[in-house]
Amino acid sequence: MKAISVAEPGAEWKVIDTAIPEPDDDQILVKIIYTGFNPVDTFQAVYGLLVQEWPLTPGCDLAGVVVKAGKNAISPLGKPFKEGDKVCGCSRLGPNKFQTYQEYNIMDAALATPVPDNLDLVGACAVGSGSYTAGLAIFGSLEIPVPKSDSTPSSTDEWVLILGGGSNVGRMAIQMLKGLGYKVITTASARSFDVMTKIGADTVVDYKQDEAAIIAEIASKTDGKLYKVFDAVAANLKFSIPLFAALKGDEHKKVFTSTNDWDPKPETSDFLLTDVKLGPIGQPQASELNGLIKSFIPFVHNLLEQDKIVTTEYIVQGNGVDAIPDVAKFHAEGKGGNKKVMVKCLD
Repeated sequence: MKAISVAEPGAEWKVIDTAIPEPDDDQILVKIIYTGFNPVDTFQAVYGLLVQEWPLTPGCDLAGVVVKAGKNAISPLGKPFKEGDKVCGCSRLGPNKFQTYQEYNIMDAALATPVPDNLDLVGACAVGSGSYTAGLAIFGSLEIPVPKSDSTPSSTDEWVLILGGGSNVGRMAIQMLKGLGYKVITTASARSFDVMTKIGADTVVDYKQDEAAIIAEIASKTDGKLYKVFDAVAANLKFSIPLFAALKGDEHKKVFTSTNDWDPKPETSDFLLTDVKLGPIGQPQASELNGLIKSFIPFVHNLLEQDKIVTTEYIVQGNGVDAIPDVAKFHAEGKGGNKKVMVKCLD
């Protein structure tokens, strides 16, 4: 099969021929139809972040078809995977056989999302890392219980703030929280207001205002009763301090969580400040994280099956593994905007 190979940090991306890997008993071999681009791909290739072997094959988001399943390859829905099943998700980072800038890869069966019949594979490719990151924030950091697969969560008057609702992760978080019955307030640009309300946001605040105006509007629209905040764009750690200072000082537990796990956290005892880490996904030592992802995949699948998740807009920028180096540059330069940038690897 064809695969991308990066010899060392910062090296040129080359296309090579390599052997198709074999799945272990609890894994599946996937024919990759689409792969999507994420910032972590560049962090791996340029800085060596989360890399376990060089040369490196980057990539983590995919949608494809199972071509071989291990004898114990059980999906998060409780059914054995079989040849021909459609799957999507964020694959394990590190070992090359799991990464996605190639024609076939290995996925941990317990962390692969089955694609419902009403969703095509190109749309499914926009689900993976966005839904997994949002789920870790919602069910992990914000401590909202994972609903049982046979139950419908009841509505609540409790607000959750999503900072960066226009991002892939932010959009997923909004729709997952609405599926859980929460009221959602989000920040976005004025041109995205209609999109935010269409996917479920109860109210939207223009992030281009000055900080004081943003905080005042959030406090007003939530009546100051806001206890859960998710920074989906890794850009608002310092914002957490004046935000919670302006809200009502009752006894509710307050939590601010962010995808920023690299900058120093502001010191505070007024609320819990945490981060969301998807990077260890699939690693044997990350059993708690893997178990949490496995537990909420059925919820995500149900929302997809019921058309309650509108996937992020996407652009398929190239065809075949040969196109990946140029498309990676296109993505790194921000030319895709808020759209999910993809390559179609195989038919």
